[in-house]
Amino acid sequence: MSSGTGRTVGVVVGGDPVDRAMAGELPTFDYVIAADSGLHAAQRLGLRADLLIGDLDSVDRELADGLGVKIERHPRAKDQTDIVLALERACDAAADRVVVVSGGGGRLDHALANVLVLASPRYAHLQVRAHVGRARVDVVWSQLTMTGDPGAVVSLFAVDGPAIGVTTDGLRYHLDDAVLESLSSRGVSNEFVGGPASVAVADGTLLVVRPGDEQPAASPARQHTPSREASG
Repeated sequence: MSSGTGRTVGVVVGGDPVDRAMAGELPTFDYVIAADSGLHAAQRLGLRADLLIGDLDSVDRELADGLGVKIERHPRAKDQTDIVLALERACDAAADRVVVVSGGGGRLDHALANVLVLASPRYAHLQVRAHVGRARVDVVWSQLTMTGDPGAVVSLFAVDGPAIGVTTDGLRYHLDDAVLESLSSRGVSNEFVGGPASVAVADGTLLVVRPGDEQPAASPARQHTPSREASG
């Protein structure tokens, strides 16, 4: 169950440089936790970190000292990743809602771990969302209402077993009391039809991913054609 405090905790993690425009999409945080180099991302977004946590192997210690942020340092060889440590402190801070913020990028294994850990049953009492670059990821244990422009892509993934009784509304491909198997691609690339949309699940856990605007495709490299002089 929720703690009932209505507290929103931000967890800022490292990665590619965050777009400052992301700040306008974030809620007001009651408490901000920076996981290691997430301190730099928090500063870029204009967020004041209340706690810096992790092994601090990629953070500017002078910056941390200058900001006067509380520091909880852990050894580099540890069982939990920095984001898990941060999520645990978010629970300690009596959060009802946790929003993870990252510029994305980095190692694929880290990126997967950072998203999948959000769906741990340990956090089922929380509202959990992640902003990863241009993408948004919501963890749904019951129901989610969201909005998107017509044609905007949204994908549903069952994690930790099948998602049973999945029902959608306001999406192009309607699901009615459906079963999404874990590791299945059935829920990939649905689309908003305009206005609010909803996703509900009777039993199980869903990751609802809105990938956001796609990067423009790179122009193909121009083929080099030898000059007549060179070919002669």
